[in-house]
Amino acid sequence: MHYPPNHLYLMQWCDEHTEFWVNSFGMASDEYSILFFGNYLAENGLSCLTKEIELRILRDDVSLLFIEVSSPLFNPFFLEGLKEKYGLMIVIFAIDDEFKFDWISSTYAMISDLVLTLDYVSVDRYRQSGINAHFFMHPIYIPDIEDIAAENSYTHKISFVGRVSEDKPSRQEILNFLEKNNTGISIISTSGSKNSRYLSRNEMYSIFKNSLINLGFSGITTYYISKDPLFERKRGTKARHLEISAVGGFCLNEYSISSAKHLREGIEIVLFKSKKDLLEKIHYYFNHEEEVAEIAMAASKAIKERFSTEAVALKLRSLIKDSLQYDGKDLYGNELKTETNVAFAHNFIEFTLKISLGLLLKGRIRRFFKDVGELFRFLSSLSKNKSFLTVIKVVLISIYRLGKTLLSSILGRFRSR
Repeated sequence: MHYPPNHLYLMQWCDEHTEFWVNSFGMASDEYSILFFGNYLAENGLSCLTKEIELRILRDDVSLLFIEVSSPLFNPFFLEGLKEKYGLMIVIFAIDDEFKFDWISSTYAMISDLVLTLDYVSVDRYRQSGINAHFFMHPIYIPDIEDIAAENSYTHKISFVGRVSEDKPSRQEILNFLEKNNTGISIISTSGSKNSRYLSRNEMYSIFKNSLINLGFSGITTYYISKDPLFERKRGTKARHLEISAVGGFCLNEYSISSAKHLREGIEIVLFKSKKDLLEKIHYYFNHEEEVAEIAMAASKAIKERFSTEAVALKLRSLIKDSLQYDGKDLYGNELKTETNVAFAHNFIEFTLKISLGLLLKGRIRRFFKDVGELFRFLSSLSKNKSFLTVIKVVLISIYRLGKTLLSSILGRFRSR
């Protein structure tokens, strides 16, 4: 196989971060285009999205499809059909494998020539099953230092910039612990761009630059209650420690296997494993500012060498090139072929129905029925490797779960009035 020159990037949302990432990824191609499918889906539905993807493949002579799979919004059987029809290479970008591996990523991985995961632990989980997976981090924005206001002395001895909410209980517990122990921590709570507490990128980087210690966390967001007793103890991949380092800030970060692989502990970053460990390290670095400066400088250099747009593009190009040797097969030599588990099917049906109902409420009846047709096509393909009874159960349970979700949302809005 020849290196695929023309890439189409399917990314869920259009924001400054995603556009920055794709500009880097695109450097691994001769030509590339982007389709932000989140807003497109909401406005036009799944049927229109699938047609748009195929039209772009034909128009731009696309040879590689790069797909962000943070949500189960694509019919994997449709993607498999595109792969076979146009001889595409498929690369998936799995952002949240710490808690989405089983019910999203693993299904899309079945037809992917290359899986890029932000979770170091998941790499071995993929490879155990013959999936060509690699630990990969998106590029980190490196600001022009002249644009970042720097004070003569540190404005904050220790600071935390980020979201503080109920779905991040371990984070809240640690912050409360630090406040009770009189560390003088500055908690700068920030949220989305439409929120009054939103910080611009330069405002955030200014805090990183002017804090002696910047605190970072690795705990995952608990969107739902899991039956797994270890679920809330998981620590995953965040980019905050890399953003802090990019501007020359010193980061004291909660340990995770992934963050320990990004930067060298004790040389480019300092990691803590418990509240006691954290408190001891805070007091140590309060009294060793020279070490803080040395580690921050080493980290800044590491970001430029490993996570700049150019460095990430080179790594992506190398991974794509190395993956050509498998030529549509997994690491064991088996043909890549779609299989879905019940968890994925439930979520795909729920997401599709929710989007379709949104179209119906907007009066777009024709598009609603086209999306229902897309759903039936998925169920028809699903029935080829699942029994008829299993498919019926999946549909009924999915409708029930969606009904509960919608009812809960309606009641929540009613109570907030």
